[in-house]
Amino acid sequence: MLSYSTVSLAYSPERQAMMMDAIELWPLCVEVARALSQHYVPAMEEKAGELQLPSEACWLLLPALSFEPESISAERLRIRSPYPAPKKIAAGLEKMAGLGFLLPANGRNGAYWLSDQGHEALDDIISAAYTAMAGLLPLPPDELEDLSAGLWKLVCACEVAPEPPGKWSLSHSRQLDPGEDAPVMVRIDQYLGDLAAYRDDAHLATWEIHDVSGHGWEIVTHIWRSGPMTLADLAERLASRGFSPAEHRQSLEALMARGWVDVAGDEYYLTRLGRVVREAAEVETDRYFAQPWACLSDGEMADLQTQLIDLLHML
Repeated sequence: MLSYSTVSLAYSPERQAMMMDAIELWPLCVEVARALSQHYVPAMEEKAGELQLPSEACWLLLPALSFEPESISAERLRIRSPYPAPKKIAAGLEKMAGLGFLLPANGRNGAYWLSDQGHEALDDIISAAYTAMAGLLPLPPDELEDLSAGLWKLVCACEVAPEPPGKWSLSHSRQLDPGEDAPVMVRIDQYLGDLAAYRDDAHLATWEIHDVSGHGWEIVTHIWRSGPMTLADLAERLASRGFSPAEHRQSLEALMARGWVDVAGDEYYLTRLGRVVREAAEVETDRYFAQPWACLSDGEMADLQTQLIDLLHML
């Protein structure tokens, strides 16, 4: 298996075109990951149902496993996922503790460890996912192994990349690695998840320097992508995040005080400054994220694209 120390990161000017190709390849990686998840997420949800777990259990308990031996809390979860309301995450963790899947961490209010019951439940849920993927061979085994090796090389490069300054999300994603003896589709899914975690790290590094809340930044992003929006529009878009209409309005007022957002009638829109800030963050995210891809030769990049396209067509 490739080690981190063997990865070469050569960021010469000649690699810039290739790095742009990496930015264009990432949406394909996302499509493959989503298509693959359709093969194992139903198995996970079915197993969770058998264990009488609530629907949000997998997405709260799995991060707890990735944090071990440290405890988990709403505050820690929001480092990678700063967009939901803290009270929503805290309520979910409290619910899992009430069901016996988490144990309160001694002396730390709102912090938890996985209980034995939680470990057993996760073992069953993860096994269900791995079983669903073990028999999945959409391409010849040697082609899948080549794809796995290329993705692993990228993950190694992300580990040693000089930017962004922190790799919180990636390091915790790596905690869930099933090992090199796992079925090839399980490894591919893991490495795609690792790359997604690194992209989260890259994006977080670009906007947290502004000392803006995750809620506020997500509002900026929605308006940037969709154009002017009313408070009702934003509340509908962000309904799953757990914020009240008053909290949406409060975040909008904070953004207006910064000069990033303004209002015309009942529609909020990005000012010139707000658009410049948001677009600059996207450019920096791409720059951070693309750098590790310089570890791939032109031929390896072309092979990766072909393999991903072939896999997507067969999933």
